[in-house]
Amino acid sequence: MSKRDLCPPSLRGRGEHGIVLVMALLILLAISIMSIGFSRDVKMDVYISRNLQLQNQALNWAETGVDLVEEMIGHSVDTRGGEPAVFQLGDAQGNYFQGQIASGPLYRAPGSDVRIFEIISPGTLQEVASVEVRFQGSRVAEGGSIVMAAGYKGIGKGVAGAGGFASYYQLIGRGYERLDSRQAVGTMYRYVQR
Repeated sequence: MSKRDLCPPSLRGRGEHGIVLVMALLILLAISIMSIGFSRDVKMDVYISRNLQLQNQALNWAETGVDLVEEMIGHSVDTRGGEPAVFQLGDAQGNYFQGQIASGPLYRAPGSDVRIFEIISPGTLQEVASVEVRFQGSRVAEGGSIVMAAGYKGIGKGVAGAGGFASYYQLIGRGYERLDSRQAVGTMYRYVQR
């Protein structure tokens, strides 16, 4: 038996009474620091995913604007600049959009701008996209055909047709989303008249 075992329990380990409390506080401090770090990581992941969502939405707006302007160019060429200055669009879900041609006509303008707005409520518009239209020139499109047939007395007769007339446009679409997310796309568009 040691001297320690002979001592009454009330006198044993007088120097060790506070160590359990200090160890418990250190463990709680370590757990608190780790939980704060994990919560900050989760919060950062939420911000990153929200930013990616807004970036994708802005890209979708830019691509939608470019697609819409391609259709408008076809209409503008066919009507020789008869497109409306302001137009409205709707989709199956009841969402409505308003477009505005800032300068035109689209079919021959050296530089035009089309702005597209989402109608938030009557009288309240939010710009979601703009498309810059740059006319690059026109030329006769290659291609065509020659139709030959035997006529009377064995003399050949034929008709020649040209391939068409092509106009070239550079389209630069910019999409905007809330919290100032922006994306841009660019494309060359060729409209062929036959």
